[in-house]
Amino acid sequence: MNAKYLLTFFKTDQPRRQRVIFGILKNQLTVSTSYNGLRYGILDQIGLFPKIDKAEFDGLLSELTKQELVSEIEPGQLILTEKGELHRQQYAKEHYVLSQRKEIFQADVVNFRDAFLLSNQVVSELAYHNTRYYPVPASTAVKQTIKQWYALSHSTDLPYLWAKSLQNFLSQISEEDANRIANTWIGHAIPGLVATQLQFPATWDAQDYYLWELDCYAKWSTQLRDSENTALRQLWAVFERRDLMSNSMRQTYNDFMAGQSLEQMANQRHLKLGTLREHLLSAAILLPVADFNYDLFLTDTIKNDLASKLSGSIDEWQFEMVRQTSDPIEFFYFRLYSIQQTKLEAGQ
Repeated sequence: MNAKYLLTFFKTDQPRRQRVIFGILKNQLTVSTSYNGLRYGILDQIGLFPKIDKAEFDGLLSELTKQELVSEIEPGQLILTEKGELHRQQYAKEHYVLSQRKEIFQADVVNFRDAFLLSNQVVSELAYHNTRYYPVPASTAVKQTIKQWYALSHSTDLPYLWAKSLQNFLSQISEEDANRIANTWIGHAIPGLVATQLQFPATWDAQDYYLWELDCYAKWSTQLRDSENTALRQLWAVFERRDLMSNSMRQTYNDFMAGQSLEQMANQRHLKLGTLREHLLSAAILLPVADFNYDLFLTDTIKNDLASKLSGSIDEWQFEMVRQTSDPIEFFYFRLYSIQQTKLEAGQ
C-alpha cells in the first residue's frame, strides 16, 4: 500500500483513531469501530484491503508521522497537518480515487467481478463448443454460484445475449475505460491483458489499478440494478446486496423488526441483553436510516431529553452529558440517537 494513500483517510479538523481506519480497511468491526467509521465518513470502504497487515499499516503511519504529514495528538489518534493536506491533494491528482464508494458498500462488487470473469470465460468457450480449458481462479463459493446460474441460464443463444449485455455496459462508460476493462477479460483463445499492459498513467501503481477495476465493476453493478432481466443480471443478483452482518446479528435485527422485545430474544436464544444491544447498534450503523425502526426505542420523550442536553458537533458529544444512572440502557439510547442524527445529517 502506498503510504500517502492513507492521507485520504485523515482530516485537518477531525482527529481520527488509527485503529478505526485499520479495522474498516480490513473489515475487523466492533461497534466502536463501525460507529467511528460512520462519523469519519469512511464506512463505505469496509474491507477494501482485507489482507493488510497491522505491522505494515502501523509502519506506513509511522512514516507519515516522521514526514510531518500527520500528527499524533493523543496515543493512536492522528490529525492531518497542513503539509499533509497538500500531499493529500497532490496524491489525488496523481493516483486513482474511488468514485463508486456507495455501490461498493452496497453490493458485493469484488465477488461479482470474480463471478463475471469466470462466467464470461465459460460463455466464451461455450460459443466455440470447447470444454477443455483452464478456468480463471475463483473461490469455491463463486464457483458454486456459477454452476447454479449456468444450469438455469444455459441455452443455445446465451453467447449472443451475453455479448449484447457486455456491449450495453461498455457503451455506457468512457471509451478509454471500456477498451481497458474489456482487454482484461479472458475468453476462447484470449488470455486477457494485465495492468502493466493497459497503458495507465505513469504515476499509477498496482493499488490504483485495483481501485479503478473495482470502480468499473461498481458502475456496472449500478447499471444492472435497473436493467432488464438478462442472464447477466441474474448472475449479478446474487451479489446485489453486501451483507456485513453476522448470522446472529441478522437474526437479532430480523426479530427486532418483527416486533420481539430484547427480553424475549435473550430468553429464547440465551444471549445477554448487552450482546443484543450491540447487535442492534451495529445494524443501525450499517443500514440506511429508513431500514431501522428507531422509534421503537427512541420515544419523543427520550429524543427531546437528549436533544436538550446535546448540541454542537456530534463528534463532541459525550455520554457523561446525558448520563443519569448506571443503567446500560442509557448508553444504548445515547449511541442509537447519535447514529440516527449522524445518518440524518448525512442524508443517509
